[in-house]
Amino acid sequence: LYEGAELGEDGPTGLITYMRTDSLHLSDFAVNDAREMIEREFGEKYLPEKGVFYKSSKRAQAAHEAIRPSSVARTPDSLAKYLEKDQLRLYTLIWERFVACQMNPAVYEVTTIDIEAGDALFRTSGKRLLFDGHARITGVKLDKNEQLMPQLDEGEKLVDHRVQPDQHFTQPPPRYSEASLVKTLEKEGIGRPSTYASIIGTIQDRFYVRSDKRRLFATELGLLVNDMLVGNFQRIMQTDFTSKMEAQLDKIEDGELDWVEVLRNFYAIFAEELAEAEVNIEKVKGKVALDENGEPMPCPICGSEMIERWSRFGKFYGCTKFPDCKGTVPLNRDGKILRVKKEDLECPECGKEMVVRMSRRGPFLGCSTFPECRGTKSLESEKSLRQLKTEAEFAGLSCDKCGKPMNVKFFRGRPFIGCSGYPECKNTYNPTKAREALDAGTLERDAAAVKEAEDKYERIKAEREEEAKADKERSDASKESPTEEYV
Repeated sequence: LYEGAELGEDGPTGLITYMRTDSLHLSDFAVNDAREMIEREFGEKYLPEKGVFYKSSKRAQAAHEAIRPSSVARTPDSLAKYLEKDQLRLYTLIWERFVACQMNPAVYEVTTIDIEAGDALFRTSGKRLLFDGHARITGVKLDKNEQLMPQLDEGEKLVDHRVQPDQHFTQPPPRYSEASLVKTLEKEGIGRPSTYASIIGTIQDRFYVRSDKRRLFATELGLLVNDMLVGNFQRIMQTDFTSKMEAQLDKIEDGELDWVEVLRNFYAIFAEELAEAEVNIEKVKGKVALDENGEPMPCPICGSEMIERWSRFGKFYGCTKFPDCKGTVPLNRDGKILRVKKEDLECPECGKEMVVRMSRRGPFLGCSTFPECRGTKSLESEKSLRQLKTEAEFAGLSCDKCGKPMNVKFFRGRPFIGCSGYPECKNTYNPTKAREALDAGTLERDAAAVKEAEDKYERIKAEREEEAKADKERSDASKESPTEEYV
């Protein structure tokens, strides 16, 4: 469309202006051209008193005009025989939006209607079109939850065609994706297009947020850092701070402000905020670690006091004697102390003791002799009931290649059955095909292993139900306890 389309006798003709721009600037020639066409084709009531001009974003490629038809006289209908289907659709969109932006806006009346039906009262709301304006070109555009209402008079009798119950649930605001976060950064004037990628990369690299199914979730560390920054540096953490600073830099460049004075005014307040923040941060970093009973927790190695510490994988308890003592106590995602049963502590590879380690996916058991031995085991306390039930479903299977037991493993939340002899044996079973084979009787399982896995599932399920019940009772008790009133 820009480089030129064959228009019969007119030959190759550029139909639109330069398209690699997000500018909203329109030339006087283009605006007058559109106004003449609107008055001629639709009448004066569709024509504003003067041309409509739009302000471009500071980041827009303002060296070019907005994307528009090179001549408004070339209507989509006149070009239909020359353009391919997709080209015509795109040109129609550009032409209609350009012409519509120079027309008077459509006028709607927001209407709420109460309908009586016996003892019942129904209420509906919507919009009624009073003047089509720019919608004469683009058509009426409604949001997903909007509807056009017909002309109704008070007391008018309506015909009952059908009554259909429809249940709706409110939805929480959606999580940011990387794309929607960039859109918000641009809207709030934070950063520039060249820095958006590094901003998103930094907050993930520092584990302030985690990405799950293309959605960004704030981590506990990210929430803590956010609270500390917003609480101690309110002026700097305002979303318009960057744009205000850039405006000051522009004035410095134009000679309207003295850069020394700007820095002096900034640091006078910043120094006070920084001094206060350092005190507050130390209070958070030095918080005493407490056990399940609310008592100070001693270091499991030297017996010294422990405090809350943070790593890239989240919060944990660390010894106050660090680095002389490296005693730590891991916490799960709920901030509770991870307790490991004795039978879980033997390494499946070398038989030596295992310790709790952390990864970005959560806690796990790793051999204490790492890196000499890389044996690992999953923590039963961290497995979901779905995982445990799946393990019980496929327990007792043997590898048809090497004869070793097959284990249920999970990759990105989906189960598969893999040989315990990995990496020497990389045999796997598909869960769906394994179910079909078990139903058909062509695949056998060890009865003792099946019973052990099923018993473990039922035991852990019962334990968690008891824990949930106890937590609810404690929560209910705390709500019923009397609270002091202060005047």
